[in-house]
Amino acid sequence: MKRMHTWIGFIALCVGGIVFFTVGAQFIAPWFHGPSNQGVMNHAPTKTISINNKPLTLEIVSDPADVKQGLSDRPSMPLGHGMLFLFAVPDRYTFWMPRMHFPLDILWIQDGVVVDMTTLPTPKSLGIPASYKPKTAADHVLELKAGQAEAYGLSIGSNILFE
Repeated sequence: MKRMHTWIGFIALCVGGIVFFTVGAQFIAPWFHGPSNQGVMNHAPTKTISINNKPLTLEIVSDPADVKQGLSDRPSMPLGHGMLFLFAVPDRYTFWMPRMHFPLDILWIQDGVVVDMTTLPTPKSLGIPASYKPKTAADHVLELKAGQAEAYGLSIGSNILFE
């Protein structure tokens, strides 16, 4: 009987270990992996607009999976480029920086007007990623490399035309 309890305990330990490592890896692995091409969305449409007579090339995302991925896992983003998130319903969409490798300026835009903005730093290794929830609802969110909002002359109240 004692031998049977030993086998049951051993099997339970093995099953528990498999479950622990399988589930745990989903949450732990992203913090240990470096940049990959996972964040590159080759299918995202792009559009070039002009802000204060300076061109800005935007990747436009609205699909929930692309919105969730955002710029995560990319090693960098060139100057003069950004990502525009389109939402069907205005809301106070929270953005955060998981698996990011460069800091961002994030601008929340409603009806073509910047209603809130912030700069989020690159997360420290194994640290909790920074996040920010805007003060007001928006139907567009624009991510630029940190410092680019100022370079384009953007601030709260600025108008941005995406047409």
